[in-house]
Amino acid sequence: MIFRKDRDVIFGNDRGQSLGAQLFSRLMTLFITMVILFCIYRHGDSFLGQASTVIDRLFGRAVQRLAMNMIATVRETVKGSLLIALGEGIAFGVSYAICGLPHPALLGALTGVLAIVPPACFLVSSFCSSDSAWCAIMRQRRAKSRYVPRSTSSAT
Repeated sequence: MIFRKDRDVIFGNDRGQSLGAQLFSRLMTLFITMVILFCIYRHGDSFLGQASTVIDRLFGRAVQRLAMNMIATVRETVKGSLLIALGEGIAFGVSYAICGLPHPALLGALTGVLAIVPPACFLVSSFCSSDSAWCAIMRQRRAKSRYVPRSTSSAT
């Protein structure tokens, strides 16, 4: 016989509550992050000017030059990541076409967009790889759509 305390541990009632709390917390963090990024995007020039003035007053010109170099480094890193994502989308699109999947350009574009977030690119490529179940299902669908059944009526 399972006692109530053991059943809660087995079925994870405490875990479900903490999962809901974690989900709410992460969604709120995402919402606040998006609001802050929107405000920075909308008022970016004035924000950059004000930040530059504060840095200059607090730390001097040397730190302001360092901050500008850091900003340039981040910009170039983002540009490089986008270029690599574009290359991955093209390469995977070609490999999807070789594999014989339907709509390889669409899947390649999706892979390229999701390549910005590395785990997302892995998910798309793993679902569409030649030895995965997804590819087998799609090939089976294509094979069934080409099959023309014989007439079932028998003349006896």
